[in-house]
Amino acid sequence: YVQDILKKNNYENILEDHVIKVDDILKISVSLENPETLQMFSAVSTTTFSENRESLVYKGYKVDNKGEINYPRLGKLKLKDLTVFEAADFIFNEITRKGILTSPSVDIKILNLSFTVLGEVKLPGKYYFDQKINFLEAIGMAGDLTINGNRKTIKIIRKHDDKLQVSTIDI
Repeated sequence: YVQDILKKNNYENILEDHVIKVDDILKISVSLENPETLQMFSAVSTTTFSENRESLVYKGYKVDNKGEINYPRLGKLKLKDLTVFEAADFIFNEITRKGILTSPSVDIKILNLSFTVLGEVKLPGKYYFDQKINFLEAIGMAGDLTINGNRKTIKIIRKHDDKLQVSTIDI
């Protein structure tokens, strides 16, 4: 796919930070150097290796129609329109401002980011990903194009601000 990449037009690959939207499902992890201190803080994720994506989604915090989540010990927090990093900073500041914990580490993952691949690929379907992914990674997750796949007019359809954007790529 990339053997003549220098001969073709360069496609600018802009990967923007995800902005939290209504219906996003967040996994919020708070950690400290001393884990025993966290027992009093019920929002702590006790993720084990046996948890799968579905169980994490079930335990996640869904952003409601007002753009808020109900977080233990902090109450309603408006996270809509913040990036994941801004939301983590916001939660960190609320935890420390209220004196609940000092110097916690806050990590947020969005659990329902997905894309769908249709057409002449080995494994068409819906795929979940974590934060940033590019086009070639998405095709790779779908098992690559079949021998019959048209490599000159691949359509990418994205929803941005409630509008569909259609792009065509020639690989």
